[in-house]
Amino acid sequence: GQTPVHGEFFANGLDLDALARLAGHLPFPASVRKQLVDAAPHGKVFDLTSTWNGAVNANGIPANYSLKARFERLGMHARGALPGFSGISGSIDGNQQGGALQLASRDATLELPQVFAEPQVELAVLKAQTQWKTRGEKATITIEQLAFENHDAAGTVSGHYVGGGEGPGEIDLSAHLTRGNGSAVWRYIPLAVGKNVRDWLQESILGGVSNDTKLRLKGDLRNFPFDDGSGIFEVKGHFHGATLRYVSSWPQISNIVGELEFVGKRMLIKASNGSIYGATLSEVSAEIANLAADDNILLVTGKAAGPTADFLRFIETSPVGVAVDHFTEDMTAVGNGLMDLKLVLPLQHLADTKIEGGYQLAGNRLKI
Repeated sequence: GQTPVHGEFFANGLDLDALARLAGHLPFPASVRKQLVDAAPHGKVFDLTSTWNGAVNANGIPANYSLKARFERLGMHARGALPGFSGISGSIDGNQQGGALQLASRDATLELPQVFAEPQVELAVLKAQTQWKTRGEKATITIEQLAFENHDAAGTVSGHYVGGGEGPGEIDLSAHLTRGNGSAVWRYIPLAVGKNVRDWLQESILGGVSNDTKLRLKGDLRNFPFDDGSGIFEVKGHFHGATLRYVSSWPQISNIVGELEFVGKRMLIKASNGSIYGATLSEVSAEIANLAADDNILLVTGKAAGPTADFLRFIETSPVGVAVDHFTEDMTAVGNGLMDLKLVLPLQHLADTKIEGGYQLAGNRLKI
C-alpha cells in the first residue's frame, strides 16, 4: 500500500554471489532484483550493518540508507556509466549524505568500457582513501590518496570528481607515474581520441621506460580534451630506451631519450637523442596536431649526423629508394655528413606522404 520501502540487514558474513542468486526469493522491489541480476555482485562481506527506507529511485537506491561493512574480493559488472570491478578489498561507511571508502586490494581488475578501448585494467596493487558527499542528484567523490601498480605502470592519484547530473561530470585530477612502460601508452588513451591514433601508438612506440610522468585533468568532461581552453588535459613524461617506428615502411629510430606530451588535442614526441643505423639523431619530433581529426596528420622532423654510407642505406631501405628508382643502391661512400628530414604522413592515406630533406657532405669520397 502506502507504506514506504524500509528494512534492516545485519550479517557477520555474507556471500554476495549467493545473495544475488536468491534475490528473486527475497522481499526486494523488482527494480532492486533487476539491479542485482545486471550487476552480478560477488565477493565476501563481513560485519555488515545496513538500513534503508523511503522511495527507491531509478538506480534502485532508496531515499535514506546507511551502510557499514568490510569486504574482500568484491566485484560487479559495469553498468552504464558505472565501472565494473573485481578483486576489490577494503571497507565502507556511509549513508545518503556521504561516507568514506578505503581500499587495500591485490590482483584487482577495473572494467571501464566507456573510457578505454581495452576496458579491463588489471592492478596488482590498489590502495585508496576516498570520501563522497551527495547533494540532490549530484555526488562529489574525493580521492585523498590512491596508489596503484600493475605490469604497465605504478603511481599515485589524487583529486575529486562531481557527477550525477546531466553529462559525464566535472573532474579535477592529478596523477604521478613513478614507472611507466612506453609500449602500453596506447592502452590508456581514452575513447574520445580516435582509433587511428591509438593504433599508431600501439604499432609505433616500442619499449621504453618512464620514471617521471605527470597527468593533469581538470574541467567539464563534456568539453574533453578542452581545446577550447575551458579545462586542462596534460600528460607529460620523460622516457629512455624507446624505439619509434613512426611508419612501418621507414627505418625505425632506436635508443631514444626524450619526452612524450599530450596537451589538449596535440600529441608531441621529442627525442633529444636517438639513432638510425649508425647515425646519431637530434632535435627529432613526431607530432599530431589534432588527435580528434578524422584524418590525422603525423609530422616528423629531425636532424642526423653520421657516416654517409649509413644515410645511403637509409635511402635504400625507405620509400625514398623506390621514389628515386634505387638510384643510390650501388653507391659507396667514405666520410660523414649531416641530414635534415621532414615527413608529412597522413595516417589514413600513407601513399600521399610528403618528403622533404637535404644532405650536406663534408670531405667525403663518393663512388657513383
